[in-house]
Amino acid sequence: MMTCVIGSYSTYKLTKTCDKSNIEIGRRTRIVESILKQTKKRELKSILVSDNTNVETAVGDVIRIKNVNIIVYSNFQSNLHISLSQICGYRKLISRIQDVRKTPYCSEDSEHERQLKCLWHLLRPEEVLDSRFTKQWKKLGFQGTDPKSDFRGMGILGLQNLLYFARHYNSKARQILSESEQEYSFAIVGINLTALVCQLLQENYLKNHFYNTVPGEAQIEDFHKVYTIIFCDFHKQWMNDKPGIMNFNPYKDKYYKRLAKKLKRRDANLLLC
Repeated sequence: MMTCVIGSYSTYKLTKTCDKSNIEIGRRTRIVESILKQTKKRELKSILVSDNTNVETAVGDVIRIKNVNIIVYSNFQSNLHISLSQICGYRKLISRIQDVRKTPYCSEDSEHERQLKCLWHLLRPEEVLDSRFTKQWKKLGFQGTDPKSDFRGMGILGLQNLLYFARHYNSKARQILSESEQEYSFAIVGINLTALVCQLLQENYLKNHFYNTVPGEAQIEDFHKVYTIIFCDFHKQWMNDKPGIMNFNPYKDKYYKRLAKKLKRRDANLLLC
């Protein structure tokens, strides 16, 4: 079946704009993924399920098993490498994110403590923490005097998501923190959104976005970017609808369904609002 699409796969013309070219890469990758799912060759089918797939080796296996003439189809090898990097990279990203999520916040870990204090300084630079255990943490939307307990569900990943947002989009993060004070707890909602983005990743709803925007293996930073985009979008929707904090869970569930539907589109591309 691979030979039936070699021509179209290797001769795709990349369009002039960056966005369209990335969507074309995503389209090629979905074709390759579909073909690998349908193949009866065990060696090729394993590319989709093995946690130890070497992309270079996999590319060579496809060319050898399908007897592809890479002289005639000169773009095939490089295009296939990108597609397999995306396919295998998505699976690796799920594993990496799970590893971080399963790592509990540890107050005896100096790096964890440093990241937590950094979050405070980024979001409340005008105010000095009185101590490590203080009610001041509630100003960031934590529930008590020690944020550690709030990270239990998502582990250190919840902190890393918040920290990425605060560090790379500081003005936006501080704006949302200020606007959310009378609406919801910034940090708690942020941790809930970490769980939401993890669910999107595990249920493969982020595949189209990553295939269309990352021309290679998606990294944890790409996950953080998606988190940031979704946090901003969720906040915008919340401020428009004003559902009230008692309706948070059903509102979040409805938001998830709307977002998942959007991400099913072949041209899915989440952008920062």
